[in-house]
Amino acid sequence: MRAVSAKVWNGWKATLLRELYARVAEVLAGGLSTTERDVRVQRARHAAALLLSDWSKEDLAHFYDLGYAGYWLSFDPETHARHAA
Repeated sequence: MRAVSAKVWNGWKATLLRELYARVAEVLAGGLSTTERDVRVQRARHAAALLLSDWSKEDLAHFYDLGYAGYWLSFDPETHARHAA
């Protein structure tokens, strides 16, 4: 940040730094264990399914298979639903 000057600080950079801090804190607290990650992925899938209530179970299963764990943990349910559409 110092390399480009303090005058180019903006809200987008602040958001990135906040997100980085939160993710590192999660890792340091042991929050990326496989079991916990899988639970969080299931919650994200369920939240997306609520927004895609008109989809068949087969279509939902196919959509679930397209995303890896990082995908499900990186976006909010509305974004998942938009991607599904």
